[in-house]
Amino acid sequence: MSSLVIGTAPEGLDLSANRIAQNDGTVAAVMAIATVFVGLRFWARTTNKSADLAYDDWFVLVALVCILDIPW
Repeated sequence: MSSLVIGTAPEGLDLSANRIAQNDGTVAAVMAIATVFVGLRFWARTTNKSADLAYDDWFVLVALVCILDIPW
């Protein structure tokens, strides 16, 4: 009887493969896209005469700053 809870690994799967660099690159790309879109949101709200900055804009900015994990 096998002691593995989920069974054995499929054939051809390398469990020792390191994908940290690929994952870091993906996260960096997504964070860059998010930062650009938040910047575009603020730019659009400030250049448009009929749209003002509201509380939701500031919450989006606070959320982005919290996610960026910038050491203060």
